Amino acid sequence: MVGSKKRVTAQCVQTGKQVDVDSEEVLVASGVVSNADLLNLRAAKVDIDENNWIKTNEYLETNQPHIHALGDINGRFAFRHKANHEAEVLAHNLYANAGRRHVDYSKVPWAVFSCPQVARVGLTQQQAVEAGRKVFVGRNYYSQVASGYAMGYNEDDADDGFVKVIVDEHGTLLGVHIVGFQAAALVQPYVYLMNAASLPRAQDGHMHVDVGTYEPVTRSMTIHPALSELTAWAFDHIDWLNPVELP
Repeated sequence: MVGSKKRVTAQCVQTGKQVDVDSEEVLVASGVVSNADLLNLRAAKVDIDENNWIKTNEYLETNQPHIHALGDINGRFAFRHKANHEAEVLAHNLYANAGRRHVDYSKVPWAVFSCPQVARVGLTQQQAVEAGRKVFVGRNYYSQVASGYAMGYNEDDADDGFVKVIVDEHGTLLGVHIVGFQAAALVQPYVYLMNAASLPRAQDGHMHVDVGTYEPVTRSMTIHPALSELTAWAFDHIDWLNPVELP
């Protein structure tokens, strides 16, 4: 304690620099470190980085043929839905008689299941500016739509949530941030939209798939655990063997 404040001293694991932070309350969230040192990877001659994560390329391949790594162990976003997506990509590449897919980490959705929920996908406003993009921002608040007003949200309420969209001069969606009720579910359509723009194209520039199909949904990461999984995974249960016919 420092006066009426609680002090936390944190140290950066990369630089060793220490910083003191004084606040009214302290929320402790444990981090994630690699346990690759327990796997005896030297015997398999699998490369790891300076933080003990297994190195993988965009196809989840290690430096050794027929050895792949996915999930937390490759050090790329410790999210369950990221691992789910990697598993789908790897299964496709190993067993499907179609072109290989790669993992795109530029559109990974995030969610914090606090109260209110916080969700995002893509770039932050600062990241977009630092990337040299011409940035425009739009916001809309729960209190500004009928459903939000009906739920009791009013302008200037402390818990009035919002959606923030970040676009460039062409209307390209660069990032989305949502704070409020069911933010994890509300951000998911933006994830699909951003992934639709990244579907593979043929040499003539045309899409390999029709963006009107469900493929942008199935190729996107779906936040876990959120109600978005209910809608996204319905496509996994299509009965292709029994088309519907008129009686």
